[in-house]
This record gives sequence, structure tokens and C-alpha cells, in this order.
Amino acid sequence: MCGIYTTFSDKPITSSKFLVSLKDLEYRGYDSAGITFFSGSKYKTFKTLKKISDLQIKVPKTEKSKIIIGHTRWATHGKPSIKNSHPHIMKDLAIVHNGVIENFDDLKKDKHLSSYEFKTETDTELILLLIHHFCKKLSLKDSVLKTSKLIKGSNAFICSKVNSDKKEMIAYKNNTPLYFGIKLNGERVFSSDLNSIKKNLKGYYYLENNEIFHLEENRESLFTKDSKKKKIHLNNVEVKKRTSKKKIKDSITYSEIKEQKSYILGFEKIILKIQKKINAITKPSEIVIIGCGSSYNVGNLGKIFIEKNSKIPVSVFRPSEYFPVSDNKNRLFIFISQSGETADVCSLLESDQLHFKNSLSIVNNNDSRLVRDTTLSINLDAGIEKGVAATKTFTAQTLILYGISKLLENKNIKIKDFSYIKENLINKIFRLEDNIKNISKKYSKFKNLFVLGRNYNFPIATEIALKIKEIAYIHAEGGLSSEIKHGPIALLDKKFPVILLISNDKKTIHNEITSLNEIVSRTTKVVVVAQESVVKKFDMKISSLIDIISIPDYEGDLVSLTYLIPLQLLSYHLAKNKSLSIDQPRNLAKVVTVE
Repeated sequence: MCGIYTTFSDKPITSSKFLVSLKDLEYRGYDSAGITFFSGSKYKTFKTLKKISDLQIKVPKTEKSKIIIGHTRWATHGKPSIKNSHPHIMKDLAIVHNGVIENFDDLKKDKHLSSYEFKTETDTELILLLIHHFCKKLSLKDSVLKTSKLIKGSNAFICSKVNSDKKEMIAYKNNTPLYFGIKLNGERVFSSDLNSIKKNLKGYYYLENNEIFHLEENRESLFTKDSKKKKIHLNNVEVKKRTSKKKIKDSITYSEIKEQKSYILGFEKIILKIQKKINAITKPSEIVIIGCGSSYNVGNLGKIFIEKNSKIPVSVFRPSEYFPVSDNKNRLFIFISQSGETADVCSLLESDQLHFKNSLSIVNNNDSRLVRDTTLSINLDAGIEKGVAATKTFTAQTLILYGISKLLENKNIKIKDFSYIKENLINKIFRLEDNIKNISKKYSKFKNLFVLGRNYNFPIATEIALKIKEIAYIHAEGGLSSEIKHGPIALLDKKFPVILLISNDKKTIHNEITSLNEIVSRTTKVVVVAQESVVKKFDMKISSLIDIISIPDYEGDLVSLTYLIPLQLLSYHLAKNKSLSIDQPRNLAKVVTVE
């Protein structure tokens, strides 16, 4: 959600260099941004309600400082405004914060703050005022320590205190991720995101809960919540070979949809990577999958794979709706989170480590909160996904869950016995884009629609409904096509379109076509996605009234992906037709670090 990036250096750092690093946090989602320098004898602050590129215009390129604090804000307390954006400044103190203070309303009435007047609507200002109050008698470190014991919730913040006598910076973290790093040139940085500090990084440290990291001009110190000093052990950063960056013509999200081709074609490598880990698991009698948003939707697809292939019963929960039961023998918990930092998921896992002792996480971030607390972890290795809406990570999660289902069925399974999607088939799918683009022009104007499917297409329907909501701002409801007569059909008219996914399942295909006929008798604003051989079964009159995305025939276990990709492209073009901010949709955050 909010992004923190700060530097504390022996040599002045230019604003242009700093803002490039802050820009690496953009993909997380934000509604305002700010930066403050210590210049001369005071802080100099710049803020914007636009993008970081606006700061790059506002801040003089010649501006330099040894201490710079930057922030991207996703509003929790107080609307997006210049006043509420960070950093907050009070005399010689500056602060940036990521998280939520759950006892904010109670603390505002605290005796320590009786003489202060709040100038913003943010909970961050409360931290600043408490530190300021305690600094009257205590050091900055002890003031932060005392403040940290008063505030409740998931929080990370950086506070600097700079005057003519001393320059220092303190970081505090509880649950919300925060990294410290040392660059090859000696520059010391804090960031919410490891990816933003990897360049020229000598080593990094992931702050544990309730730790305080203290930077002074010639040293750094680490303390526990009991003020005990700890040794700082820096981790080596994993640096992957950089491929030459292609210029992105349309959007990051679009390029990430296209990237899925290479990931799907590399499926054999994925299996070889996860085989040893999955084979180390004793076959469970039950599996529980837990995730939010797209990770919940892919969990339902995983349920289909696992129950079909390994005959293990699977339940899928959103973390807020899972309640531990006492009998927990031989149950495997699979926690899914693209970032590995999803607060709802992590908090559930941490709430009862004994109950969740047999756990596996599936993430796209090897150094994350979720990885630290699960027994086993699988990294998607899909590369950083910068579009806020999940696309390639959903496909990667799908392939991992399918691989798990086959390996749980038979540890000795041969590579050739997995289903694969060949390059020729993927190329055919992407060649459907011109038709999809034309169809999208007819449906961008609508404010509501259904996305319906059954069997393996139901999780795809719910995922695409989410995509359309996220990036096209259309109220899309994902549902079961088999349930249309049990209420939803009441909504159908010429202003309420339907996107209908029809499977190739021989047991249900005729029922699915019947559902199509029932829908078309009430509205002709219908987009059908079906395989070529299935489309031929439609009544010719019906076909002439509706829009059809005819996908190539495919019988393998990964058939759901042949529906997913065309519909991701449809979601993208619905948004593009409306000239929306596709990569960073309003109100959304890529990494959800508060519950």
C-alpha cells in the first residue's frame, strides 16, 4: 500500500537519483506522493496529488541532500490531499508511515497530546506528535520506543531528527514490511520494497517485528522492543541477469499479459523446480487453500485440479472467513499471495502457528512475511508484476497448483505425463485480439455485466469479473451459469450484458448451451467464449445475434488458461476504450499491507 523510501548518506544525493528509486514503488498503488530534503538548517518539502513524474518537475534537479525522505501514500485516515500526504514535518522531526493505527481515536485523546493541535486527518501525525512530546525529555530512539508501545496495528515508519548538533534517522516496524540496505557507495537506505533498493546493493536486512533501526552519521544500530542491542546480519541480494528492456508501447499490464506466453512454455522447468519440495510432503487427507482477491479465485481453480487429479478434498477460504477447528491431523494449508505480504493472509497464519504448522506458501517474493512463517514455500519466479491488476501471476499460480495436483497424485510422475499448452496454440489465442478489440468497443459503455461459467470456467469467470471491476471500472459480477435461473436472470435486459464462458465438458455442454438460449431470449448483449467445435453446436440464429470469441480446441487439464488470456485482453481493451489508468487503477494497491 503506502511506499517508504529514504536515504541517509555521507555524500549529498541528487533529487533526480532519489526520485528514480521512489518511482520503483509506483506499482504498489498510491494517491499522493511527497519528498523532503534537509537543506541548510531546515526541511524542504515537495508534495503532489499526481504521479511521481510531477515531483520530478516540481523538485529542482540541482537539489541535493545527505538525508532525503520519500513516500507514496494510499489513503486510510483522511482523504487524498496535500495536507494529508507525507512526509509530515514538525520542527526538527520528519516522518513517513505505512500502516494503520487501530487505536488512533483513543490515542488522540491521550494526556500526552492534550496540548497539541492536529493539522491533518492522518494517523501518521499522531505518531509524529507522540515522538515530539517524548523527545522533550528522551532521546529520539527512546521516544520512538515509547511511542511504539502505545500504538496498535500493523505499522512501519521512519522518523528523522536533524539539527546543527546531530543528524539521525530511526525506523520501526511491526508486521508491515520494511527493509534496510547499504549500497556499494556506502549510502544507507530504508524501503518498503526490496525491489526498489536492489540496484548497486551491498546487502540488506529485513526488520523483524518491533525492532528499531537507528542510523547516525557514523554508525547504525539495531534494537529489540526491550531496547536490547542486536547484531545486524546483512543478506546478500539475489541478482538475476537483466534482459534488455523492451520499450512498452501500450501499458505495463498489457505487456504482462503478453509475457504469459513464455511462462506457459516454460512449464517443464516449473515442474522440475517444485518437484522436490512437493515430494517431501506427506500426502494429506485434506487441503485448505487461503487467499484474497485473485489468489482466492485461483485457489478455486486449484481445488478443481487437486480433487480431480489427486482425489484429495479441498476447501478454499478467504482469510477473514477461516476459523480454526480442533481436529487438524494431516491437513495441508496452502497460503497464496502474490506479494507474500498480504496482511489478511499473513495475520491468519501468525494467529495460530501450531494450527498452521503444516503449511505451504505460493508467492512471487522469496523474501517476504509469508515465506518466513510457512513450512515450505514455492516462488512463482514470474518476475516483478508492476501492473496493479494480477495477470501473469494468476497464470503462474495456476500452473503451480496444477503441478502440485499431479505430484500429489504420483510422486514418480514423468514430465511427459503433464498437460502442456504448445506454442502454436498460444499464438492462435493471441491472434484473437483483433476480434476481441472490436467486441470491446460495444461493451465499454455499460455500467453492469455478468461474467458466467461453470466447471473449470467458474473460477475464470470470477477472476475476469474482478479484472473488469479493477481496470475498466464496470460493476461486473462473476457467477455460475448453472445458477442463472435462481435469481440473477431477473437483472437481464438490454442494459445488462452477459459474458458467458461455455466449457467443452461433455457432461454439461448441452446444459450450458441451454443457459445461453435462456439468456439470449432476454438480452442479445452477450459475449460467448467457447471452443471452435462447441460454437458449431450453437443455433445459427442465436449465433447471428451475439458476439463470439471462438477459441482453439484443447482437451488438456490447462484448458482454463485458453479462456483466461482472451478475457484478460477483453478486460484490458474495455479499459483502454475508456482511456483509464490501466496500470494503476484508482483506489487500488498492489501490496495490501493492512487488513
